[in-house]
Amino acid sequence: MLQVVDRVEAIYHREQAHRGTQMIFTDLGTPRPNQFSIYQELKDLLVERGIPEEEIAFIHDANTKKAKLQLSRQMNAGEIRVLIASTEKGGTGLNVQRRLKAVHHLDVPWKPSDIIQRNGRIGSSR
Repeated sequence: MLQVVDRVEAIYHREQAHRGTQMIFTDLGTPRPNQFSIYQELKDLLVERGIPEEEIAFIHDANTKKAKLQLSRQMNAGEIRVLIASTEKGGTGLNVQRRLKAVHHLDVPWKPSDIIQRNGRIGSSR
């Protein structure tokens, strides 16, 4: 996990002038209040490294179509710079590639097609 945090931090600072964005994928659970959450742990580590909390989002917080569209707009505008998502919620149908500079995999999904979908978030912008 620390390697992913290191890479996200480095790319965040390198892409500061362009407001470049990044996604972190993990299927190791979902964010839940008052319980350990890999999402919250990643966010806390990134905030400790100087990334503003308001520039980090969880895909699970966008629980309606309208909220997901707003999150996509914020990512494409560079307002949200790091999006943490599961394969199911962020791997397909999410168009956030406008400023996307990196996709990070904290784990490997079971199906090869899922990794293709995860990487597809950045693939269509290149």
